[in-house]
Amino acid sequence: MDEATIRMEYHQMARTNYFAVKDVEAFRTFIASFKRHQIRIVERTAGQKSVGGVNKNLPVFALFFTAAGVPDSDPRLDEPIDFLYMLSQHLQPGWVVELQTIGWEGGNYYRAQVGLVNSEGVLRKFEFEEIRKLGMLMGPYYSRCEF
Repeated sequence: MDEATIRMEYHQMARTNYFAVKDVEAFRTFIASFKRHQIRIVERTAGQKSVGGVNKNLPVFALFFTAAGVPDSDPRLDEPIDFLYMLSQHLQPGWVVELQTIGWEGGNYYRAQVGLVNSEGVLRKFEFEEIRKLGMLMGPYYSRCEF
């Protein structure tokens, strides 16, 4: 591969924290519908992950995403989706999912994002750009970390 080809390829890795779901089989079916993304489900118990205030034997799950990244389209219809919002529909009441993603193109461009969603579907996303804004407020000499 030449240098131009390497720069054109965008890669992404992502993972979630541990969370509890309402219906384990429905959750597994939902994740399995994104075959191309090869999402790995890790199951533990709340006691193993030090999740306080809940039954220590409660199963909790984390998701790990391959280089295909977090799904952004419906696998059947090829329409845009909000994966994090769709995941929220499977959460037990009161639970919050944190999704951390980092993507890169060649070695020149990085993008990081953290998304939070609760069981009611309330979504918040944070990106590197917010850190850049803080950097500019902290002092007069700040350069962006790129190229």
